[in-house]
Amino acid sequence: MINQDMINGTWTEFQGKVRKEWGQLTDNDVEECQGSVEQLIGLIQRKTGQARDDIEQTLQRLSEDSASFAAQAKSVVHQAAEQANARMHEGMDHAAESLRNGYRDAEKAVQDRPLESVAVAFGSGLIAGVIVGLIVRK
Repeated sequence: MINQDMINGTWTEFQGKVRKEWGQLTDNDVEECQGSVEQLIGLIQRKTGQARDDIEQTLQRLSEDSASFAAQAKSVVHQAAEQANARMHEGMDHAAESLRNGYRDAEKAVQDRPLESVAVAFGSGLIAGVIVGLIVRK
């Protein structure tokens, strides 16, 4: 037998399936049930005259279809998240490798040309000091 827990998570999708199965139900009819299985069964009985057992079996099938759809959607989302995670890690690995290469290149430049490196560092520090001094003075 269908129970409340089976339709709570997928109520919006379930409403559409119920309206499709029983065309004589309006959107307002189904929405008035507010997710209550008992109210929905009573509504369908009143509108269609169908037996309770038949309604319960149909609702059970619709609920299982909704759960199956939700499981498929969850799987697709999970796979997309895993792919995005893998791409992010690839990007991080690439960025880390680029930084390592840049550091090695800078280190090699300093080792190959120590005097020029000291002069560049001194000049950069002098320019930064002048800029900071002008900003502080204002």
